[in-house]
Amino acid sequence: MCLLFFVSGVQNGWTQESIMEFEIHEGERANIQIQDIQVLVERESNKERQLLMKLISGMENIEVMDINKDGFQDIVLHLKWTKEYNQTHVFIYNQHTAEYEPLNTQGYPLLTKEPYLNGRLTSVHTNDNGWSEFSFNSDKEIYKSLEVRSFNFPYWLIGEIYFYKEYNVQGEVIDSYFLSGRYEVVNLHAQVDVSKVDLYKEPSYFGKTKGYLIFDDEFRIIDVQDGRWIKISYDSETHGEIQAWINLAELWVDKHSLDTSIVDTRNGKVNISFLYPYHSDMFYFTIGVNNMSAYPFVLKQGRILILLENREGKRILYDLYSAMPLDLPPKSLRDTYGQNEEGNWYVPGALLDDNRVEWDEQLQKFLIFDNIDFVDTYPEFIPTTIPEGQYNMYVVMVNSSYPSEPIISNVQEVRIPLPKTPIEYIEETN
Repeated sequence: MCLLFFVSGVQNGWTQESIMEFEIHEGERANIQIQDIQVLVERESNKERQLLMKLISGMENIEVMDINKDGFQDIVLHLKWTKEYNQTHVFIYNQHTAEYEPLNTQGYPLLTKEPYLNGRLTSVHTNDNGWSEFSFNSDKEIYKSLEVRSFNFPYWLIGEIYFYKEYNVQGEVIDSYFLSGRYEVVNLHAQVDVSKVDLYKEPSYFGKTKGYLIFDDEFRIIDVQDGRWIKISYDSETHGEIQAWINLAELWVDKHSLDTSIVDTRNGKVNISFLYPYHSDMFYFTIGVNNMSAYPFVLKQGRILILLENREGKRILYDLYSAMPLDLPPKSLRDTYGQNEEGNWYVPGALLDDNRVEWDEQLQKFLIFDNIDFVDTYPEFIPTTIPEGQYNMYVVMVNSSYPSEPIISNVQEVRIPLPKTPIEYIEETN
């Protein structure tokens, strides 16, 4: 049995008392109280109160369930952690001391996008669409038993695939496999569909390379990391089996052959305009698509990539997010760019983004707002592992339904790290 108490709107510092009654086990009742910033539990038998925790952010709801299957009801608190994620705090009932004790999560944050557990201890990943599941190794301690990773691979090569890893109590991988829908994919093979892709010794953008693959080379995927990297096995005629890492974005576009010297946003073709990003010590990501060609432009599925080039000419390419569907009729230059009494104006055929890049102190990441299928998300705008320095930044749009020529924007000069504009965590309530 699971009881769910909705308490949305309880904010840090908001004084109130909420009483939620439940039965710990047969014949022993209790209630949960919220007083000021304190969450307390009181047993009816002796009227003693126990402090569970002090609120540091807004409360979403409370679940009461027997999470460890010992016959006693436990307490699960869901707190608003960031704009996108809730953090779960679990308190296990100790029948010997008759008190609630915090669940030992072994350092894993329990994050959810929904403010409830559905009876399972899970935590979503903040850098892909995967999740982790946890099992109990004692009454009040858990370990990661399953990790599921998604990765944005060119759809026409392998389709939509998830990578599963099962772990034992010692943290050792005991099984790994790929699933497409409900079906297991044995020996997941793919091939290179661009002219050249680098092989890395480690999953690092500035890591050392150990050669490269070329168009039509076939490889086997054996591991996935962070939704942006895959580990592959390649049978070389001269060196035998080679295991290395591939940056997934480089399977969409050959970063070496991208010609940034001929980018012209008024060239009579479909193009992307990347506007100046620095305003009032903040970084705004504003990009628009223009169809300057003589024919309609249709994009059903696409992805936005970011290309960075440092002073030495070293290039980094990474995946940002999905591109919105586009259906753009031809548009003239005079309807796109102009000037009036107020100054220069610009009206793109489609505005892909116009959001501020914000620093999330909780996640230690630069995030940007995005909306996928009417769901608000906050993908990482720039990996924090990229070294500090001055870079040329370009926006690259690719068709994710079938191979086609990428569309690359004009250049903007940026300095990494970006300005750390704090993200607003909690929405104000009336």
